[in-house]
Amino acid sequence: MPDLPSSFPGHDLPSICRHWLGAADVSLRPLAGAGFSGSPLFVVECRRRRFVLKAFAPGTPAPRIHFVHALMRHLASRGIGAVPVVVASASGDSFWVDARGRAWELQAFMPGSAVFSPTDGQIAAAMALLGRLHDAAASLPENPPDPGPSPALTHRVDQARAWLARPWENLPTEQAADGLRRAIVPRLAAAIDGMRRADGAALITRLAASPPPLLRRQAVLRDVWAAHVLFGSDDPCRISGLVDFHAATTDTPAADLGRLLGSWMVPAAAEPRWWRDHLAAYGATHADDLDLVPFLAASGVVFGLDNWFRWVLVEGRTFADAAAVTDRVDWLLGVMSTALQILADDRFRPRFDR
Repeated sequence: MPDLPSSFPGHDLPSICRHWLGAADVSLRPLAGAGFSGSPLFVVECRRRRFVLKAFAPGTPAPRIHFVHALMRHLASRGIGAVPVVVASASGDSFWVDARGRAWELQAFMPGSAVFSPTDGQIAAAMALLGRLHDAAASLPENPPDPGPSPALTHRVDQARAWLARPWENLPTEQAADGLRRAIVPRLAAAIDGMRRADGAALITRLAASPPPLLRRQAVLRDVWAAHVLFGSDDPCRISGLVDFHAATTDTPAADLGRLLGSWMVPAAAEPRWWRDHLAAYGATHADDLDLVPFLAASGVVFGLDNWFRWVLVEGRTFADAAAVTDRVDWLLGVMSTALQILADDRFRPRFDR
């Protein structure tokens, strides 16, 4: 991984920290492995304590930030200790907006390491934690549960229709000076071949014709995947932190389960027993719609690839760490066959008529 900048252009990071920490001396360093969003992320040390300074995406409105922080505070108040504490300023504010209109937050630093090939015990610990978290999130006063279409399912149907309108074979692949673009083109070719062998177009056509059902929706994390679940060094099955709540939203809790288990997918996931064994530890009070989890995980793999291909080849997005992007695409390609098996298997077909 290339060296990360210790500053953020146009921003006086120590001055930003003073909004919460006052005039105390601080030291800052970039947080490695900060993800693909491009949001600046720094470890702050002050008075022998560690924090994380992070910016929200440009243009994030204040009500959105209030929702994210209200959820985090609510979960922590319900005993979910893996949730970072959001630091409040002396005036009680939990975020600060700089002169350029970008919002920043300061959180307690959560130690631990992400695991990308977890043991069964680690997966069980994560499922149990999500069960407790979802039960707690259901009582968030600002966001009580309500029935409605799942945004995760709706987005997949919309993405399936967009794929049919412009399948991967029609994406631009002309060579350019951009090294990431050159690296993605052969990976796209591999994905096209895999889709053809699995008759993936038929699977996407079926999904595109499936209207999302009404489900019980509540506050969920949305972006809970392998990189955001930290395990402690003292006990490999103890989750020491859940990080990055910026994507939190209202959806079926099955979306969180599919996101996380999809990021831990292995060939054994082509069999229903793999899902039954791992979901057995979930244990939420309202454990509804669990039949959707394999479908959400598998379709997330396919459309995750679709996102990367279109971001790079169609939209021309750039990323600070191109190697991390290609590593992620390679991982998705490695499990695409399993994902397509799940989508083709009637034992995993979700009920869209509920």
